[in-house]
Amino acid sequence: MLSSILRAARQNTSLDPNAFAHLVDIEASRLQRLEENQDEPTTAELDRYAKILGLRVKDLLAGEAAKAPMTLLLRSTYQDSRPSFEELEYTGAHHSLGGFLQVVRDIAELEEKLGKVAHTPLRIPPQLRTLNLAHVEQAARWVREKLNLGRIEPVPSIRKLLSERLNVALLVTTPDHLDQSIDGATTHTPRPAILVNVIGGWWRTRMTLAHELAHLLYDDNANHAVLLSPHRTQKGQLPKRWRLFGDFDDIETRANAFAACFLAPEDGVRKLVQNTEPSSEAAIGLVGKHFGVGRTVAINRLHRVFNLSPEIRRRMDDQEGQPYNAQFTEDMFSDADIGLRHGVLIPLVAEALSAGRIGKTRAWQYLDKPLSEPIDALGPQLREPPLSPERMVENCAQRYLTTTFPERQLFVVGVSRDDATWCIQVGEGGIGEKRLAPAGQLRLGEKFEILASEIVSSCPPHG
Repeated sequence: MLSSILRAARQNTSLDPNAFAHLVDIEASRLQRLEENQDEPTTAELDRYAKILGLRVKDLLAGEAAKAPMTLLLRSTYQDSRPSFEELEYTGAHHSLGGFLQVVRDIAELEEKLGKVAHTPLRIPPQLRTLNLAHVEQAARWVREKLNLGRIEPVPSIRKLLSERLNVALLVTTPDHLDQSIDGATTHTPRPAILVNVIGGWWRTRMTLAHELAHLLYDDNANHAVLLSPHRTQKGQLPKRWRLFGDFDDIETRANAFAACFLAPEDGVRKLVQNTEPSSEAAIGLVGKHFGVGRTVAINRLHRVFNLSPEIRRRMDDQEGQPYNAQFTEDMFSDADIGLRHGVLIPLVAEALSAGRIGKTRAWQYLDKPLSEPIDALGPQLREPPLSPERMVENCAQRYLTTTFPERQLFVVGVSRDDATWCIQVGEGGIGEKRLAPAGQLRLGEKFEILASEIVSSCPPHG
């Protein structure tokens, strides 16, 4: 029963009805009626229910809520760290994370249709998974060796490393859609994927990608099916409002340390600065430019590698920095990459469509596009929509007539366009009628929304 599915979905998060209703954007009284089978949910409500759990509607209806990635996150933030839950709610991050997880499920589904197998990322050896900085340094060196990156060379493109060699799905968003207090997110389920929030320059993107890579390599899928990475303060501290569960700060600290060690390896930093005073502005510029990291990371690595005193570290931080240029443009994202349903999803949809694994209607649904709108990104052979605008208007109008006037037999008999609106002639009559009686008209907008309904009272059909 649908009501029991919705009730179980909410109970799995351990949220009380008021808190869950607020996330789903419905009244608590409405939530109660849905859970007690007194009302039927609308399509929009089902979609919101599924999204905040990181599921698609079909996954929710299949009873997958208990294992949903967002279920674990919501439960831990609500039970263990109420300020974090409030921050999640305040920023609307649960919507962005839910959308990210929905798209990852679509990507995995398309890959399965195409016979593609997602590679399992490397896993840091258990003995190196501690919070000890020496172990983090060793873990970064171990990963670089496994990936044949060497011990001193910069990573030319961590973006390509993730997507091409580790087969991690990279999804991209901006602060327009994900609060700038969050740098990114990671999930293992149902395939490895990273969400990066593009804020600032390429150097910050490189650090975010390396940080999220650490989560994939270190953190247990069963306990942390989805992890978000809040942006740290200038002093490297995690804001107190972002403490999602008991050991969250430790996990974030380790991921940050790994990212720095991985991008700017100890042996490489030491060799690069061997003839330069390690506390100098010149050394900071050398490390930043050569390894493609920001000023703060460069200072941190020099401090760690050369065991500089806290006083020297503070002086390096306080002095006015000199700009440096570096060529890591392959880690920049273009406008075509930005958007959860852009980037990696589009070529998969195009491939599945070309191979006959999906039809056009399903392809347009994957990309969340109106069925009458062409999609240029699919290329000239596939771009044309499954429905003409006229057919889309007719379908929308007929659906409106059927649901609004269920007791009458109203049908679309004509469609015409008038500037930016559509005019739909409506007839009434039974099956087999040779001629339908005029029953008024509808007017729809450019997005097929009902602008005016001029349906006359019921009239006898014509024979």
